[in-house]
Amino acid sequence: MKINRKKIVSSVGMVALIALSTTFGSLRADNGMCNGISLTLPFTDVAGNIFFCQIAEAYFSGLTNGTSATSYSPTAPVSREQMAAFITRTLDQSLKRGSRRAVLGQWWTQQFAGSSTLTVVGNEPQAVQSDGECLWVVNRLSGTVTRVRASDSKVIETWTGMTNPVDLLVANGRIYVIGKTAPGKLYSIDPSKPAGNAVFLTDLGDLPVGLAYDGERILTANEGGSITNYHVPSGSKITYTNNFPQPGAILYDGSDFWVIDRGLGTLRKINVSGQILQDIFFDSAILTMTFDGTNIWAVSPAAAHVIRAATGTRVATVTGNGLNTGTVGEVAFDGERILITIWGTNTLSLWRAADLAPLGTFSTGAGTFPTGVCSDGINFWVTLSTGDKLLRF
Repeated sequence: MKINRKKIVSSVGMVALIALSTTFGSLRADNGMCNGISLTLPFTDVAGNIFFCQIAEAYFSGLTNGTSATSYSPTAPVSREQMAAFITRTLDQSLKRGSRRAVLGQWWTQQFAGSSTLTVVGNEPQAVQSDGECLWVVNRLSGTVTRVRASDSKVIETWTGMTNPVDLLVANGRIYVIGKTAPGKLYSIDPSKPAGNAVFLTDLGDLPVGLAYDGERILTANEGGSITNYHVPSGSKITYTNNFPQPGAILYDGSDFWVIDRGLGTLRKINVSGQILQDIFFDSAILTMTFDGTNIWAVSPAAAHVIRAATGTRVATVTGNGLNTGTVGEVAFDGERILITIWGTNTLSLWRAADLAPLGTFSTGAGTFPTGVCSDGINFWVTLSTGDKLLRF
């Protein structure tokens, strides 16, 4: 099937057209009116075209450069390779220009993680999550959760009364925290109330290490060999002990739950009843994972495996960029990039999610042991378990 070039240009927002609508010197160019503004393009074959404004928009936003410096070739067929270029440029521009970092003009990537803002939190911070305005940090040894304001890294308050907390979840205007004990513990924090002791909700299976939420139920992955299903509205729970030798990280992709079972070396798709829908086997131990809206990044010490969530197909495996040198901690997605903490070498490994391009490795400082990581859409935030610090990256 032939595709008409002029019909594939999608609307991505008429940005900067006024500033860029000047003539191009003495070079012959075509003019047109768009939204009451006279625009000039360098192409000599688009005057009077009914798609002139869409072509102008695609040109000014960087989605197309034409077929030469002076021609657009509006009726020429588009090959599959040209189509791929159009689509990837559109995706890249949408991710970059639609992010919170773009709104604030923060286009940089911090080059020296160890020199970034550091905030003192509790004793041996593990996981961190954002609620959009604040960071919530789980501190294992002190049995606390610290609330840090993202705008200035100031500690706002500290919640207490938890035993061996290791992970947390932000949902329903609450902070849910799991305690890695036998039996495990599930706690709740209400951020609208003054800081104090977290509220104990229920016992879980032995040694919970991860939790995920589907809008109604919290599922916890319990390292002792079970999955617990906690129904938030009613407070009822069910623990499934079959077929889960050693669950680890768990996430929800909008349709299904995924759990790493380190005892079997698998990534398992499961439903809320604990039924196994699919198994993906790996040669090396998968320790952590995150979801980027399309793919699951399942990370081992030596590689990151990119899994298409809709099908369970492994679409790529990437190595290097720091992944082959130490034990990984956690992984997070910021809407454009993937960041992996590598506590074995005190480094961060940064990747671009769209094309899997490595963006570099960054030191957090000797002996800092970066572990947990999340993004608030502007910065990544990393817990440094040695030194009891929260790092803004």
